[in-house]
Amino acid sequence: MLYCPALSSHSYKIQHFNAVASQTSGSLLLLSAISIIIPTAAQQLGTGGHVSEGEGVLGMLAAGMSEDKILLLSRLTALALLAVYACYLVFQLGTHHNLFAGGEDENGAEPLMTLTAAGLWLAGITVLVAFLSEFLTGSIEEVSSQWGLSRSFLGFIILPIAGNACEHITAVFVAAKDKMDLSLGVAIGSSIQIGLFAVPFVTIVGWILGHPFSLGFDPFAALVLLLSVMHSAHMINDAESHWLEGVQLVVTYFIIAVAYALSS
Repeated sequence: MLYCPALSSHSYKIQHFNAVASQTSGSLLLLSAISIIIPTAAQQLGTGGHVSEGEGVLGMLAAGMSEDKILLLSRLTALALLAVYACYLVFQLGTHHNLFAGGEDENGAEPLMTLTAAGLWLAGITVLVAFLSEFLTGSIEEVSSQWGLSRSFLGFIILPIAGNACEHITAVFVAAKDKMDLSLGVAIGSSIQIGLFAVPFVTIVGWILGHPFSLGFDPFAALVLLLSVMHSAHMINDAESHWLEGVQLVVTYFIIAVAYALSS
């Protein structure tokens, strides 16, 4: 998403996209960031100190939450996020599907494969990607020590770029053709899927398997997430984009990358 306005405006001075769809996507991203910020803040404020009578809300905040309560908060939040994601699918694919169609005329287009063949290909590729991901993530520590790069930089910057390269290329190419609704759908859709489905789903699976997975993240990572989402949501709120907005988003990404590269 960061690169689309910057690289596609050589042909279009101002590009437009659906306002309702973009605002909905921005608010969903902000919701996913809030769901991480609140447990993270509760985790950092403390682990359940005593609050004397009369201290009020400030005293409760200073004391913080116990680890069990943070875990319960994370699990209840995860359930709520999964419900929101289900509603988002109904909204996108059912009640308001026209907002996400992008205005493209696809009548008469012949499918390249049957539904069964597409499902088999998807299942096979998913298994292959999962298998290769184990090797990729397992080599982070070795690469970090050999190249002198922090694991945070590799995990937050390098792996997402490499893992989503095809997605990034697709988003840029369709944006260059002024198909901004499709470009934003590709770029933001995966972020919504991670924030509202993947992370909550892992939390619930951990709950079922007896692993204490919570939504309490590293404070710096949570802050970076919140600021990035707020900046991106502000950029797409007016349903327009131009090359200067793209430059600002790329610079934001650059600042975050440098911060992680310099971290130990």
